[in-house]
Amino acid sequence: MTATDKRQYAEFVDNFAEYLGVCKRTKILDERINKVLELLQNCDCYRHSIESFADKVSLSASRLSHLFREQTSIPLKSYILFHQLEKAFIALTNGKTATEAAMLAGFDSPSHFAATVKKWMGMPASQSVKDSDFLKVFI
Repeated sequence: MTATDKRQYAEFVDNFAEYLGVCKRTKILDERINKVLELLQNCDCYRHSIESFADKVSLSASRLSHLFREQTSIPLKSYILFHQLEKAFIALTNGKTATEAAMLAGFDSPSHFAATVKKWMGMPASQSVKDSDFLKVFI
């Protein structure tokens, strides 16, 4: 993958996030939400449960979910799923197989990853990686 391809992919991810309403906010009011966003940014991608993040910021899972949605305008579960998709597509573009990418991104199984990609993007992951024309929709 060339530097141009990586830049185009990064732009696609940003545009796709904006399209889904997962825009990066410049100001988050609660430090616990900042902490969750930081944990996701630097995660190992193996454990993505709301309960695990809630434990790390000393909140109940329901309170964290409510607070996250209140401050970011997106449900935490959806944000986590978007994060997993982003990690999986980065792995795919770096030469990993779909199975490896799904496991590295923390999906329960390769079929869960495939179904999620199909639901969110309307096309199979293999097609979106092989045929990069889908990037042109957002670039």
